[in-house]
Amino acid sequence: MKKPQLFTFPDQNLLGEAPLSKTLSWLVALMVALMALALLFAVAVHQRAVFLHGQLADRLTVQIIEADPASRDRQKDTAVAILQTLPSVKSVHALSQQELEKLVEPWLGPDAESEITLPALVDFTILPHGNRQLIAEKIHRVAPSASLDDHGSSGAALLAFLDLVTGLLWGVIFSIAIATIAIIALAVRSAVNSCQDKIILLSLLGAERSRIAGLFRYKTGYAVLKGSIVGSGIAVLSAILCIRLLVALPTPILHSDNINFLPLFFIAFLPMVAVIIGVMTAHIIVLRMVEKK
Repeated sequence: MKKPQLFTFPDQNLLGEAPLSKTLSWLVALMVALMALALLFAVAVHQRAVFLHGQLADRLTVQIIEADPASRDRQKDTAVAILQTLPSVKSVHALSQQELEKLVEPWLGPDAESEITLPALVDFTILPHGNRQLIAEKIHRVAPSASLDDHGSSGAALLAFLDLVTGLLWGVIFSIAIATIAIIALAVRSAVNSCQDKIILLSLLGAERSRIAGLFRYKTGYAVLKGSIVGSGIAVLSAILCIRLLVALPTPILHSDNINFLPLFFIAFLPMVAVIIGVMTAHIIVLRMVEKK
């Protein structure tokens, strides 16, 4: 009993079972899975870099280290009052004692306040063209124990590293694409060489080169389609599993409200792209090889 075919093509059985058809599908599945994972990772790293840039670019923190709690609180209140009067400051938030304890609890435990003196922290954001030097001078006048942390400057190295990782991932994606084309080309060449007698017979019977190439296009496209669908499915399942594991960590690297699942839908187009590339590669190679024969 013949197996039902999902897609049919006239004269598709003239060449018989071309070699490497199943192997090609599994190789394409592996390459597409790797490419899809690299693509998802690249998009995720880029989105994270954009998010961090938006969070850190115009954000600064005043840190007041003072052993005397009364002097520390007085300097904090004065710094907050000064910041609220500056036109270049968009928002000001003085962290409460409870917020500070919660901030250091993962590293110092719940009794950090009783063991060490926590500094006073004031977070504020400025306009893109705000004068950081002027703000620092005004804060130091009223709060001698204060130090100003510029998150935009301190996070520049991290953002540069994330950009480098994104570039490397795109390089990996390009390399995988080239390797996939090479695999398809080798498989098609092997199939053509194994079907030399049939190709010669079809030529003697008057079959045109484009017709012969069409037979190989069908077989290649069908094998690539099966492999790319399997590879895309593996990539999506792996990505979802990784996201769930990262969100479930005690100190999560990702937060569920910051995850964008839209890139997962891009993977749906990978099989279509893979089939187009596979069919074009097979067409070019078969025409050249048949012409030489």
